[in-house]
Amino acid sequence: MMQTLSARFPRALFLFLVLLGSFAISLTGCGSKGALTPPVPEGGRPNAGVTRGRQCVGNCGTSAPSALASGVVTETGTVFALNIYGADTPMFVVHSGSPYEIIGVYGSATEPFLAGQEVVVTGTYQRSVTGNQWIDASTVTLANGSPVPSPVPSGNPTPLPTPTGAPTPTPIPTPTGFSAIEHVELVMMENTGYDKVVGNSSSMPYINNVLIPQGKLFTNSYALDHPSLPNYLALYAGSELGTSGTDTCPLSLSGATLGSELSAAGLTFIGYAEDMPGAGSTACTAADGAYQGHHSPWIYFPGQAGFGQPYDGFPGSMPDVAFIVPNDCHNMHDSCGGNNWRNGDTYLSQQLPPIIAWNATHNGLLIVTWDESSYSTLPPNHIATIMVGPMVARGSSSQQINHYDILRTITDAFGLTPLNGASGITP
Repeated sequence: MMQTLSARFPRALFLFLVLLGSFAISLTGCGSKGALTPPVPEGGRPNAGVTRGRQCVGNCGTSAPSALASGVVTETGTVFALNIYGADTPMFVVHSGSPYEIIGVYGSATEPFLAGQEVVVTGTYQRSVTGNQWIDASTVTLANGSPVPSPVPSGNPTPLPTPTGAPTPTPIPTPTGFSAIEHVELVMMENTGYDKVVGNSSSMPYINNVLIPQGKLFTNSYALDHPSLPNYLALYAGSELGTSGTDTCPLSLSGATLGSELSAAGLTFIGYAEDMPGAGSTACTAADGAYQGHHSPWIYFPGQAGFGQPYDGFPGSMPDVAFIVPNDCHNMHDSCGGNNWRNGDTYLSQQLPPIIAWNATHNGLLIVTWDESSYSTLPPNHIATIMVGPMVARGSSSQQINHYDILRTITDAFGLTPLNGASGITP
């Protein structure tokens, strides 16, 4: 994960990375090894599972030969993307193909690697009773003929150039002649790339066949970073506030936010979170394990936890701005005994219609977006963003946007001061 890139642009996933000690090569399924339990990226498969620290849920890991249940293996794979989950647990992604497609690899090495290089991993294959799979690596080396990486300066990872035309924060225009925005509902989904959402009618029939035709699809929408927290903070405070690469909770942050600015202007803000333990909760988790505090950015700011309320469905009316966070069983993060994509789509099909109907008579704007992409998405961190409302012309837009653009659109709609990374841009 990028630690020092400017927060004003989408984060490139392909980075140079010097490995100074422990590292993880993640290839699909879930990786989990002892104390090393970083969030493992979801692979490019509909049935991929994810590790949330408590357990691996869903179909975690592709089929591995039974003979390799605890045996020594040698795997050759291509470095797909480079990331860091905190200073103590660097990670980069390798695509190995059959039989694992993607698998977590932990070990130690001194060789720097680049995206696109072939590497050879030797170690012990492990598979847990819950379906987690990983390789305890004894050696990781470049495969024959793979290019030798250029030297990388010590210190923070150096990103490759961002894609041409990287989005610059600017409010997203709405057509003239339409009603003004009086309410906004921002619905946050999780960890699914644009290419996994748009066109995937088999797993997401409501999104593709109902929701997108009702509004505007932004085809060049990008998240900013990995994992979740920096993206949620960008949407709430206009800055990652130094959280790149982490989902730390608890943590105390300071500064103006969407909630504080709305409140100061005499407007209403509610952070709705499914399975939040109670109104005003600052908890980082809940007993069911499906609520995650790092998806509720308002709890990080002293005096703002009171914005939070549990969400059990459309309450009959909406505040000026609602930040709606489904739990991990409904936001496409975890499968929770089913298909994570289908579960999320079904949840939206149940929750959004009454909001959309209410918005039609209250000049409300519904925004559905994803915090970040899955790691197999190209270009990096490409996500879907969909807007529905009486002021939105139906169709699609190729305008490049990111989370800061969404925040700037909301603050401009209510005449608020632009926040941090979303400020200084001419509307």
